[in-house]
Amino acid sequence: MNKSIEFFKQYYLIVVIICLCLSIFFNFLSNDYELNSKTIDTVKNGKVFETTYYKIDSKKPIFEILSAVFLNLGISTFIAIFFVNYLDKKEKQEFEDKLMEFQKKTAKDAIESVFNRTIEKEFFDIIKYDLLNAKLL
Repeated sequence: MNKSIEFFKQYYLIVVIICLCLSIFFNFLSNDYELNSKTIDTVKNGKVFETTYYKIDSKKPIFEILSAVFLNLGISTFIAIFFVNYLDKKEKQEFEDKLMEFQKKTAKDAIESVFNRTIEKEFFDIIKYDLLNAKLL
């Protein structure tokens, strides 16, 4: 399942273009149809009645359905992959923000622990507020 999603994420434009081309092809085939006519003569009360029936080739509805299916498949694939890429990008940005926040907290804790061991707390507070302006820590 995950491999197919990665495949679509990499090659979704090709899949969309193929679906749209197939839709256009089947739409073209559905426009090229034959109209068959059948004439039936009936006799009623000595009079001859002629009735003509017209029948569309049986391939036309199939080609129309296939055209609609591939068109909808292409459009829905494009929209789905667009949203998946958007969500991945947003998730990646949130992860990077959390990672940067964690790194800043870790750096602050590391500096405080090193200086608290080597110098007294009052001197460390003076260094933190005066020299470092309390932005780093």
